[in-house]
Amino acid sequence: MPKNRDRGRGQVTAVLLAAGSSSRMGRPKQLLPIDGKPAILWCAEALALQKSHKVRELVIVTAKGSEGLEAAMEGLLALCRMKGLQVKIAVNDVMGSDMAGSVRAGLRMVSPVSSGVLVALSDHPMVSAETVEVLLERHMGKTPGNIIVPVHEGKRGHPALFPRLFLDEFFQFRAGFFTLRDLVKKHEDETVFLAVKDEGVTADMDTPEDYLRIKALMEGRGLIYRR
Repeated sequence: MPKNRDRGRGQVTAVLLAAGSSSRMGRPKQLLPIDGKPAILWCAEALALQKSHKVRELVIVTAKGSEGLEAAMEGLLALCRMKGLQVKIAVNDVMGSDMAGSVRAGLRMVSPVSSGVLVALSDHPMVSAETVEVLLERHMGKTPGNIIVPVHEGKRGHPALFPRLFLDEFFQFRAGFFTLRDLVKKHEDETVFLAVKDEGVTADMDTPEDYLRIKALMEGRGLIYRR
C-alpha cells in the first residue's frame, strides 16, 4: 500500500520532453502532422489547456538546434501566455543525452513553488486532457506525496506525476545512471499505479508504423474525444 507523505499541494508544472533524436522514425516525430497540427502540439494542448487550470507552468525541453520545433508551437505559446500560463523553453544541449538528461534540463527551470511535476513525452499525442485532469486531481487530493503513474490494461504509461522532492534526486546521480524508471522502482511503495481508460498513455510513436496507426485512430475519431 503506497505511503502518503503530504508534501504540499502547490501548483503543478508540466515538463514536456521533446529533445529526442527520433532515430527509429527517421525524421522529427514531434513535427509529424495529425489532422493538420504537429504531434507535439496535441501533447502540449492536453497539458496546458485542461479546464481546471491546475497546471500553471509548462516547460518544453528541446534539443540544440530545434528552432523548427519552437516555430511550430508559436501559436500555442501565444495562447498559453494569453491565458496566464507561464511557458518556458529549456534546451538539452548534450548530444546523445538520455531522457533523464532532458528531465534534468527541464527541472532546472521549474518554479520553486511547484509541489508536483508532470513529466510528459512528445511522442504520445493521443493522451487526453481528461487523463491529465485525473492525475492532477489525485495529486491535489488523496495522494499529494506519491508518484502517480497511469496504467492502461495492465501496462504502465505516460505522463507520470512526481512530487517535486523525488525528482530532485536526479541531481544526486551522474548523467546516464538514473532514469525515471529507476526513480519509480526506488519509491515503488510510494507510487500509485492509477488505472485509466485512455489508451493514449501507452501509445507512443517510435516507428513510421506507429505514427500511421495513431494518426488513423485520431483522425478517424475526428479528435472530438480530446476536447
